[in-house]
Amino acid sequence: MTNSSERPAKAACKLDADIGQYILSNTDGDFSAIVKKDYRWQVLYHLDVQSTGLLCWYPFRKNSSLLQIGGGFGNLTGMLCDKCEFVTVLEHDDYRAYCIRRRWNTKTNLRVVSGYISAFSSPEKYDYIVVNIVPGSPEPVFSPQGYVSLLLQAKKMLADHGKLLFAVSNKLGIQYLCGTPDPSTGIPFDGPNAYTTGASLPSLSKAELSEVLRSTEFPTVKFFYPFPDHYLPQMIYTDDYPPGEELIERLRIYLTEHDSLVIDPVKLYRYLADENLLLSFSNSFLVECCDGEPCPVLYVSVSTERKREESFSTIILNNRTVEKHPLYPEGLKGLERIVKNLSDLKARDIPVISCRLDNERLIMPHIQAPTLSKHLRDLAAHDKSGFVRCLDKLYHFILKSSEHVPADKNALAGSAPISHWGPILARAYPEMIPVNCFYDHEELVFFDQEFVKENYPAKYVMFRAINDVYMFFPQLEEHVPLSKIKKRYGLTSELWRAFAQEEDRFQDQLRQRETYQHFYKWKPSDIKEKRIKIARNGRLLLDGYKA
Repeated sequence: MTNSSERPAKAACKLDADIGQYILSNTDGDFSAIVKKDYRWQVLYHLDVQSTGLLCWYPFRKNSSLLQIGGGFGNLTGMLCDKCEFVTVLEHDDYRAYCIRRRWNTKTNLRVVSGYISAFSSPEKYDYIVVNIVPGSPEPVFSPQGYVSLLLQAKKMLADHGKLLFAVSNKLGIQYLCGTPDPSTGIPFDGPNAYTTGASLPSLSKAELSEVLRSTEFPTVKFFYPFPDHYLPQMIYTDDYPPGEELIERLRIYLTEHDSLVIDPVKLYRYLADENLLLSFSNSFLVECCDGEPCPVLYVSVSTERKREESFSTIILNNRTVEKHPLYPEGLKGLERIVKNLSDLKARDIPVISCRLDNERLIMPHIQAPTLSKHLRDLAAHDKSGFVRCLDKLYHFILKSSEHVPADKNALAGSAPISHWGPILARAYPEMIPVNCFYDHEELVFFDQEFVKENYPAKYVMFRAINDVYMFFPQLEEHVPLSKIKKRYGLTSELWRAFAQEEDRFQDQLRQRETYQHFYKWKPSDIKEKRIKIARNGRLLLDGYKA
């Protein structure tokens, strides 16, 4: 490694200087306080662990070597060092390279080289090469053909049976079609308009990316589709496991700039999901290029925004098994907790998925059945009685999940002056909700029961179930009014408010909302007023033309 005491080069801009100063003045690698106070998106991306969701799940061989072309400020580098035996980072910006060395100066398996790939020569070959296209990361390429040259240069440094991992934005991605500024130029709709003034690191459509990859002549290419994008991934799909309606329930859409939006991306996600078109319009692509067998992963979800002991990757493999991995050593206790919870539920004759712990991972079968959430949505449109029967069955299992305790033990009693809390469960499982339950041959099968709340009302769990379904699919109201469902399960207005407040507290803790307060404010704003202004302007132009 280069000595970390070398004098740094000058930062290219104030933003780089600020991020660099955060790194240089931080001794423990914990940037949560900085992410909390600094609202800039680039600070979150470069310093927070959420960006590692792009590759923290990938099955790198432990004894492998890896070359990262364009390291930025090292947001992926530490994770890659933990995954591989030796990592080389090629970063063209001297200041950023210096910051990477300082940030990861405890990693003895890291070498950081300053320079451009066009001038980089290495006698060694690498088992993996990572090229992650984000603003200012690799050297500029200016065109799809420039990407071909970049990838061909990288290909020369791959070992036999090595793998190239390449991530890039989709110029026809949902958020860019809605009006989000282009990541390379900052101009809305610049990608769909073919970059009339040029772009240093242009986004690519799927057709353009496919043509680039054909030019590199890799025998095997596998597409992955990170959602919401490759910057802060939460879920990653493949052609063999495309997204469906469940994406809407699990995806936390974020938009750092709202001023140029002309379409509500939430609505566009729904329309494209209905038409099975989400993959073509995903905001980003991640491709694996090799000359052998591709990675066996079909689907991934990651929970990088949680605390270390609650951060996992859940992976569906092509052998139809599911593996849940802790992202940090502290997460092993979380896996043990899931096994215990499922075992305790099974002992009470509640159907749960089978699972086992093996080599610090949780292994489960892949059940090819819809979630109860999806089944309820299907029922609501044509079988309202069946919809209610399914909810009744769910509540039956919730009531059965634990022994009941006296009302004076209710853990929520002090939160609101309510006398009708209903049955109190010694151990309530708040994740006994439709999104964490399969509907398999008319049976409910529960999975992913991470949490337990002691001495909680059974109705709180039922509140979570009902609120979840109606919140993500408000069109259910047209078929089965929420007011009728609330009345059926004794969810009075007072109870609903009390449970909603408790749910906020639960989510604040689970999602670390205080730390990520800026992220949770990056939601799509009201587009209605903008559409009205556009329509008015359009009428004015037409009127003027007619005159």
